[in-house]
Amino acid sequence: LIAYLASQRRAAFLSLGIGLVLVFFLLYRENRRAFWLITPPAVFLGLIYLGVFWNVQNPLGLPAQALKSVLVEDTSDYGSNLYRIIENYNIAFTIHQHPLTGVGFGQPFYIVWDLPDISFFEFWEYITHNSIVYIWMKMGVGGFIAMFVMIASIISKGVKTTIRMPGGDLSAIAGTMTIYVIMHFLFAYADISWDIQNMLFLGTAIGILNSIENVVARPVELAPKRWPWQPEPAQPGQLLPMPSEAP
Repeated sequence: LIAYLASQRRAAFLSLGIGLVLVFFLLYRENRRAFWLITPPAVFLGLIYLGVFWNVQNPLGLPAQALKSVLVEDTSDYGSNLYRIIENYNIAFTIHQHPLTGVGFGQPFYIVWDLPDISFFEFWEYITHNSIVYIWMKMGVGGFIAMFVMIASIISKGVKTTIRMPGGDLSAIAGTMTIYVIMHFLFAYADISWDIQNMLFLGTAIGILNSIENVVARPVELAPKRWPWQPEPAQPGQLLPMPSEAP
């Protein structure tokens, strides 16, 4: 949360909000009692926060301002919104020039409508805010389709893995990694996301989702009791069947 506050990116706060909604859904599935203890107070406090910080222009009010920028036109966001609108026109023009192959990585996109000056950003001619359509612009329609196949495969794998976890920390880890992947690609639609830091986090999440089932399925040798008064060692959880596979 501190990292999101420090970044001051509207897309980050919106992705975080959607991620929290997905966390509530996961909590409802895993622990109904905890859901009813946590969710209503959290929603109530969230509404109070929005009411207090709706017009507050400081770091504490950034989440409220992010939501406000989506629902209400605000002059404070005019420059940022204008840049993205013009940039999207340039992206569309570039894609229409090279729809099948893209312009390729390392090549600037076509600028037929002048953009506001952000030359302090070294790669402003190469990297766009819309990181989803960016792939089509760089790799062509084949790369664009491949990206969506990859996204769908990762999310499908994450949902399946979360359902099959035996509960507890393992379910929380699988669910959190799946939600992070969803948040990442929601963020990517509105802001730059194909950078080293984001790829490190995304790759870690994908790696965990692809390996955690093997960790659970691997037999674990339980350590024997050292003293008679110790409780019996707990058996590790087993992978659960998918609902369609249940007898």
